[in-house]
Amino acid sequence: MYLFSITINIEDSHQKEWLIWVKAELNKLLADKELVQDFRLLKILSEEPNSGSSFSFQYHLSSLTDMELFEERYDREVAVEMYRLYDEKFVEFRTRLELVDWKL
Repeated sequence: MYLFSITINIEDSHQKEWLIWVKAELNKLLADKELVQDFRLLKILSEEPNSGSSFSFQYHLSSLTDMELFEERYDREVAVEMYRLYDEKFVEFRTRLELVDWKL
């Protein structure tokens, strides 16, 4: 199992509007059930005062190929639109993760 994680910090003055927009975009993004096995949108609670609000988007995928297809087909399109609408109002970083079997 693979996890594609995007962490975004958005200015508080734009957070409500952005969250409405991003939820609508996610509904479209997640319509293709063949790639994303599970999804979580989490609000990060360990915030610094006056530093905006942070969210973690976690997409669970079966393979690296699925992750690359997901990024190519969907994620880039949403990212381009988000930069167009909210440029300089947010920062983000992306992480690709692989689930490690922890059982001995």
